[in-house]
Amino acid sequence: MKTLVLGSNGLIGSNIKLEDEVIYCTKQEVDLLQPHDLIDLLKSSKCERVINCAGDQKSLTSMGKKHYSHFVNNMMMNINTLNACVKSEVVKEIVIISSINALSDSENLDESKIFNGQPSDGLYSDGYVKRMLHLMNRALRDEYDIKCFTPLVTNVYGQKGNDVLGNWLNNGIIPFLIDKFISAKLKHEDVTVEGDGSAIRDFIFVKDLNKLIGKCLDLNIDNVIITPGNPVTILDLVSLIVEEINFKGKVHWTNKKFGNNNKYYNNDLLTSLFPNFEFTPLSKGIKETIEWYTKVRNNG
Repeated sequence: MKTLVLGSNGLIGSNIKLEDEVIYCTKQEVDLLQPHDLIDLLKSSKCERVINCAGDQKSLTSMGKKHYSHFVNNMMMNINTLNACVKSEVVKEIVIISSINALSDSENLDESKIFNGQPSDGLYSDGYVKRMLHLMNRALRDEYDIKCFTPLVTNVYGQKGNDVLGNWLNNGIIPFLIDKFISAKLKHEDVTVEGDGSAIRDFIFVKDLNKLIGKCLDLNIDNVIITPGNPVTILDLVSLIVEEINFKGKVHWTNKKFGNNNKYYNNDLLTSLFPNFEFTPLSKGIKETIEWYTKVRNNG
């Protein structure tokens, strides 16, 4: 099935690899806030599948007070993408990447609890965008003969599929910490990290994510939580980065609460679908990510 990948310059989109013919599209080529551009591209390319990895991406630290613009921009992009797919009359399958931000901060939630409780307070605008995405996809499936798949993805890390840094640093805590520690090492400075290191998070290597997305395309499912199910403390994560870059400075902790302390999710459905899938160990993924970032940073 001929596939159009939107957001192909981002962390996830740049790593999408399929056996079918793929057209990769960046924001510079199609602005999802201008829906006619996408409709024209779908009609001319005759792509039957759309994988949307695009979005106005912000981390907890970069969100600040920009919740309104974040909500509006991402809602418009999602609405325009779905409308364009319908109006093109060629698209048979839509994949839009969602995230665990749609879920509340409760521990070990599964796919049945997408709308339970409130999204994470610090990223509430993104949480409601993701919830509306699941609602829109359900309504679209009911009204049109178009398959919609919306994976809920945990914290993604890794190297991009190209050597363009772009907004890579906005892809969560791992890029943020890698950059922070490498910069401090070069300046011979110590590092201060928010919290006390006890917070628990789960991470997935981007190459694993894209393998799983490819496998899921052959299944008739609406959504699935994609997470390795191996949560680690932020202290352990920092220790891995410190060891890999041979950081010799001191690490100071603020001992203040930073976000929800424990945030990880149930992957029983995923493991039942792919019981033999082997996830990349966090230490190996961190090593590859640091090697890529160091190369791109030095060449930049």
